[in-house]
Amino acid sequence: MRSPDFSFFHGQSVVSVKTGRAYTLERMTALPDTQETLANLVRICNEPEIYNILFKNRCEGKPYASENGRLFLDWCSEGWKNHTHFVFAVRDEQGRHVGALDIKSVDIEVAEIGYWVSASHPGVMTPAVKTLCKIAKTAGFKSLSACTAIGNHRSQKVLLNNGFRQAPEAIFQNNQLSYFFKKKL
Repeated sequence: MRSPDFSFFHGQSVVSVKTGRAYTLERMTALPDTQETLANLVRICNEPEIYNILFKNRCEGKPYASENGRLFLDWCSEGWKNHTHFVFAVRDEQGRHVGALDIKSVDIEVAEIGYWVSASHPGVMTPAVKTLCKIAKTAGFKSLSACTAIGNHRSQKVLLNNGFRQAPEAIFQNNQLSYFFKKKL
């Protein structure tokens, strides 16, 4: 099986469709490994919308802690190092981490993506996913998929605005009823 190649990728600009603010999409490993980065990650992951959809069950109702953030950052590094999964950071004009997107496998036929962004940065995820799709295609992926919790309308809109098609039936994933989306690149 052919493996994806990200050697061409050295960062990409994206612009919020709601605010016009400029952001940068880059490898998560480009973030400085500092307490400030970790604290910012923990703060964002505890924002109600992100926490309730992504982390409440995983954290058994307890707040997303520094240990969770450290494990995530280590997982990000391991993915790039071992070429098993690829996590990208969204950074604002001041270089602060405000969101993340990932390609969860090296299966070039169809790899699942995931993403989250701070509520204080509206309109950036739609162009970030669009850019991720272009990056994935250049890297060799043929199609991408995503799952969203049934009530996660904002995430579903991001996918639909980027040409993903929703499957007709819901599926059960990560202990919740979800919709499945797919896009041919």
